[in-house]
Amino acid sequence: MLKNPQNLTIVLLLATAAVLAAMLLATYTQDAQAGTSAGKQGDYIMVNGMWSGSTDLVYIVDIAARKLNVYYAHAASNDVKLIQTVDLAKAFEE
Repeated sequence: MLKNPQNLTIVLLLATAAVLAAMLLATYTQDAQAGTSAGKQGDYIMVNGMWSGSTDLVYIVDIAARKLNVYYAHAASNDVKLIQTVDLAKAFEE
């Protein structure tokens, strides 16, 4: 059956179409938070998040100082604003 070049071409095109359809479906069914990623550099961990549909946040954990800072980009003043600082030692006390 696959010795015929036409049949082999059809099978390869069907497999490619199935892979592309799966990739398209996965792209449109992802949760908004599924795209977040964390990065660690030295004593800092950075994670992006979303506050609303138009405002993105950056969470930065300073491991050495045991603090969490939350920032957002302020478009009107073209800078980054600090929203909140959390003392992690106090937040996780027992």
